[in-house]
Amino acid sequence: MEINYNKKYYRLALLVILISFAIRASLALLLEFGNDEVYYWLYAKYPAMSFFDHPAGLSMAIRLFTFDLYFDSEFAIRLASILPATFNGFLIYYLLKWLKGSKAGFYGVVIYYSSIYTSIIAGVFIIPDGPLSTLWLLAIMFALRWEESQKALFLILAAFFIGLATLTKYHALFLWIGIGLYIIFYQNKQLKKPSLYLSIGITLLSLLPILIWNSMNDWQSFAFHENRVGITNSIRFDYFFRELFGQFLYNNPILVVLIGLTLWKIRSLNFGRNHKRMLLLLSLPAIFTFLLASVFKPTLPHWSAPGYYPLIILAAIFLSEQANSYAKKWLISLATLFLLVVVFGFYYIQIWLSSPSAKTDFQNLGKNDPSLDMYGWKKSEEIFKNFMDTTSFKTSKVVAKKWFNAAHADYYICQPNNLTLIALGSLNDIHEYRRINEIRGGINEGEDAWFFAWSRHFTNPQIEFSDQFENIVPQGVFPIERNGKTVQYFHIYYLENYQNNDGHQ
Repeated sequence: MEINYNKKYYRLALLVILISFAIRASLALLLEFGNDEVYYWLYAKYPAMSFFDHPAGLSMAIRLFTFDLYFDSEFAIRLASILPATFNGFLIYYLLKWLKGSKAGFYGVVIYYSSIYTSIIAGVFIIPDGPLSTLWLLAIMFALRWEESQKALFLILAAFFIGLATLTKYHALFLWIGIGLYIIFYQNKQLKKPSLYLSIGITLLSLLPILIWNSMNDWQSFAFHENRVGITNSIRFDYFFRELFGQFLYNNPILVVLIGLTLWKIRSLNFGRNHKRMLLLLSLPAIFTFLLASVFKPTLPHWSAPGYYPLIILAAIFLSEQANSYAKKWLISLATLFLLVVVFGFYYIQIWLSSPSAKTDFQNLGKNDPSLDMYGWKKSEEIFKNFMDTTSFKTSKVVAKKWFNAAHADYYICQPNNLTLIALGSLNDIHEYRRINEIRGGINEGEDAWFFAWSRHFTNPQIEFSDQFENIVPQGVFPIERNGKTVQYFHIYYLENYQNNDGHQ
């Protein structure tokens, strides 16, 4: 395909990429880890062939960008999302330049970085979607190159990147659904070509670590995800509308409207008809599958969000065919809303004066304040360190009940103070900590342990661990302040003489 190159649009695209990097890097430096992020840090600290929740791709990416955790900070660990998202800007530009021209490439970069999901959720925070995004886009690029040229090499490369993406998140297999549907509907002669089956085999080969790990661990990961998205007898439209609203919010509501307009006008787009077909088939299966699943089970909007990548490409092509003044209004609106969300989000997490919770007691303050997922952990460590200077109680063990809060305590309190955290509970409660407990040696009978609780997700050890420790002694309740106002309470307990009555370590 002929490339329409314009240096002005390249320079503008480069400027947007650099501005986006500066914004995202600043957020990574200033924000503490959220629940999922700090849990995924454990993936890198304790690598394995696969994990309870996800395959091993994110673990490998974190170890790569932190030099095997030599650099162990929020910013360094988040490079596994920041740098792929930065590379994606160039990838989007060159893909669209190839499809339509430099103007479309520039528009695509602006649109891509105006999405909350692609720019922040998958572009700053440590979740599998960070490294997944680059692999997903590379697979799309080579699928389109294969569709145009029919060269087997491009299909093989697409299959290779789908395989790597699947090693990061199972959702990447939706890409093969899209390619498969395209072959069945428009290129069924491909069904007779060995290169198709070689490509499928390459992707399947990537599944071996996942299958081997699951076969050695009672198929835990598959059972976990089946329970999350399986069909039930009850229909829950509240889940459906939450997923639908979440897709609007995560992808920038203005962008979703633009995508809707693009799909309405898609027949008039002046570029390859088969390209349009391929992009739609690489997009819609994931989006509609999770919308359907949400009728029966709660889903998360970022599960379907990679399905919007091809739609971003189509939206950029649509705008490039409109008058410059019309396109400019869309781009300014997208960027403005994105920046407002980022500024408000940062303000809400770091400065917001009060919790939206009506509860103000020691065990419930902050209960409905999601900003506290990313605030107060370093303050908790300071409180505990000061407390340790005043107490005669000494133990190197900490126990926790669930994987969330356990991972925060692990990273922000235990690691800097050379303490060992052991999660006591069922597999569904502690997830990857079941394996980590064994590596850390568990907790022995007769040992004492610290226990930490936060009022946002309060767990009472006097109830949860009453049959596992001989004595549970509250040590204090400490306020965590934000901008001069208490937003939650940090509880410290000392648990004496572990009995190991439930066998869970």
